[in-house]
Amino acid sequence: MVTDVRLNNRSIKRPDASYKIRRSQIPQQRPAWLKFQPNGHPYPNVVIEVSVNHEEPQRLLADMQRYFTPFTSTRVWIGVKYWTAERKFWVGWAERRRHGVGGRLHTQMSWPPDHHDINVATNIVYNIPMTTIYGPNIPMPQGLPLTVTLDTDIIRLTILDEV
Repeated sequence: MVTDVRLNNRSIKRPDASYKIRRSQIPQQRPAWLKFQPNGHPYPNVVIEVSVNHEEPQRLLADMQRYFTPFTSTRVWIGVKYWTAERKFWVGWAERRRHGVGGRLHTQMSWPPDHHDINVATNIVYNIPMTTIYGPNIPMPQGLPLTVTLDTDIIRLTILDEV
């Protein structure tokens, strides 16, 4: 699902994909960190941004930080960047900092000029804890895996299929 995300009083951003907690999973005693948008829907817990060519790495990272302001309750950001001319790419993810503001980036891939060749396997897998995605005091449904696996080689192969 994709939804516009109000990042502050004047800024709205539409991620390429987003996922939020179902209303039925939100406890009656709502956690203080959980924020709601003006339409009454909770902020997405996970947002995904894909950038091809036009955004500089600094812009992608600045946008990432905007999802982790005091006005939102986004828990996880996933970013993918692809440079068509160089045929190189980057993948990373970020989580909300413990004190509630700002994102902490996790990546094993470098930015230009050392970004990764799209034709070469990365062997990089990120495991995002499900507790990080759901956030404190939100019960997780039974049967979920402990982590969400983000395999950069699957992303790489998907990009290759599309270009």
